[in-house]
Amino acid sequence: MGSRPKQAATHFIIKIMKNILYLLAIILLACPAYSADIFTPGAIWPDNNGVHINAHGGGILYHEGKYYWFGEHKGEKSSA
Repeated sequence: MGSRPKQAATHFIIKIMKNILYLLAIILLACPAYSADIFTPGAIWPDNNGVHINAHGGGILYHEGKYYWFGEHKGEKSSA
């Protein structure tokens, strides 16, 4: 007699765990695959136009939903 509530509780917990598992599977399958371009430290990093990024003493600024990477341009004749 006393095992009936325990069985119901166990069944309920198993049902909840299955639903959580299904939800996680749906979320993972619905998310687009993320593939980041891998950068190599010390290599030349191109910008979105293929031009070498030259941002010495730089910083990052977030403005109106966009990130901007800025810095000082060092040319070939720079003594710094």
